[in-house]
Amino acid sequence: MGRPYTEKFVKDKILVFTSQEDCYIYKRPNTSVWQYFISVPNEGEERRSTRIKGNDSDIEIGKSLALEVARNRYHEVKARQQSGLKAKRVKGIFEYIELFLKEEQERITAYNQLDKITADTFRGRVLHLKLLKKYFKNKNEKIENLDYDYIYKYPSWRKKTTCDLENPIPVKPPKTNNTISAEISSFRLFFQFLEREKLISRIPTFEKNTRESRRDLRRDYLSGKQYTQSHNTIRAWVERAPTPTQEYNRKIFYNTFLILANSMLRPGELKQLTWGDLEEATNLDKEQKQRTHIIRVRAETSKVGKTRPVFSDTKLYFGRIREALGIKKVPKSPFPHVPNEWLDMPVFSRFNHPEITMGKGLWDRGWKEIKNECKKYWGKKNVTWYSLRHTGISFHCGRQVPMLQLSRHCGTGMKYIEDVYFHHEAESKATYDLLSQNRKFHERDRKFREQEIIVGIDRLLEDI
Repeated sequence: MGRPYTEKFVKDKILVFTSQEDCYIYKRPNTSVWQYFISVPNEGEERRSTRIKGNDSDIEIGKSLALEVARNRYHEVKARQQSGLKAKRVKGIFEYIELFLKEEQERITAYNQLDKITADTFRGRVLHLKLLKKYFKNKNEKIENLDYDYIYKYPSWRKKTTCDLENPIPVKPPKTNNTISAEISSFRLFFQFLEREKLISRIPTFEKNTRESRRDLRRDYLSGKQYTQSHNTIRAWVERAPTPTQEYNRKIFYNTFLILANSMLRPGELKQLTWGDLEEATNLDKEQKQRTHIIRVRAETSKVGKTRPVFSDTKLYFGRIREALGIKKVPKSPFPHVPNEWLDMPVFSRFNHPEITMGKGLWDRGWKEIKNECKKYWGKKNVTWYSLRHTGISFHCGRQVPMLQLSRHCGTGMKYIEDVYFHHEAESKATYDLLSQNRKFHERDRKFREQEIIVGIDRLLEDI
């Protein structure tokens, strides 16, 4: 706590309003600058410098200007309180950003839950609000001085390629308008926090920012031919590994490539699997059991925060990973045929460190090498790890797998599958054949009707 303000620390005290002790100007003993004091009901006291210099020998110097500053601030305080807002000047907007992020951090949970957020969502909030600071030119504005018209123009500023003279803070433009919309969503949450704390009277609005459709944003995927070419190329790449570490990593990446395309899991869901998440499929026949098993996607690793079982023809690929790790197959044990002490271990672990999950850097470097190997097949396509899920779903759409079944398997909505993935279904031979059948039927029907009309006209002519 600061030292108490008594007459000992106040000199040249002058009331702003006659007979009102709740607002006055004064000087401190060690400075000639005029200060003001305002008593704010239910909030305490506000003491600030007027930044107007006085004079120890002449009390009139600067007095009128200091009184005007204090009087204007007093009216501001009363107006804010009458509007139901907090009146004291305590912090700038940057301090409130930190308070908001601290509150958001307390909401972090391992997976999506009501009134909770994931660590990834929180990281997004942090990055977005850093951009808001840049937009304010790194000036810590007072809450009561927020320029709503300036905030409104954020989308236009964000789309700029580089900085300009007015905004000397370099910012890379986003790839899509959806990115800007995500940033604005974080801003609105922050301004809602300010409104809830009675620091602002209304939430700022923003320029219209048209989102791209899901169809426009769909990821690149591999055709059947590209998938086969890539498969063969990556397999040869594994065989050229110069060291045991690289051989291990390449085996992991190669089998991950196959697992993602066939299981249609999200990369984030796959990378967090433990051996205990893999199960034998007991309700299949003997032949099916040889290639198919169940992957249990846990709620804490799922994007949507829900557990789901995934039937997957990837038994062979997980078996290769088990062998790469040096885990001996446990005889007569259910899939994944590992000792019990391995069930909580990550499937995708570092070389010679089975207890440590492979980090983002390893995955990124591995994919960079794969892209380099397959670039002659992929052309200008921006293929990522996630594109393999897209490839798998697109193939299944082309095979006319029921949408409801596909939706439940992939953990995504039917509408999303229709918007994002059904382009492949439209390009499939099955669709062509079906449309051709309909076309042939309509053609036969048209010819039949034409014949009927001709016959009818002939009869009319006969009657004449």
